[in-house]
Amino acid sequence: MRRRILVAVPELLFQSRIVAAAEERGFDVNFGDTDATALAALQPAPDLAIVDLQASGINAPALITAAKAAG
Repeated sequence: MRRRILVAVPELLFQSRIVAAAEERGFDVNFGDTDATALAALQPAPDLAIVDLQASGINAPALITAAKAAG
């Protein structure tokens, strides 16, 4: 079973680099660039979440809390 990563980074350049690196290493990647898309990507729960703590459009503390609750 492949491991899943959530990438909550709205900046397209960084997002694409993170996604490419993760996929090269065999991870399945879901990403969200807004609160709604990032929260939706938590199901099923990812094995790892990469969250831009200073991004506008993403409430990082709420997303991290939701990710912990998801498993």
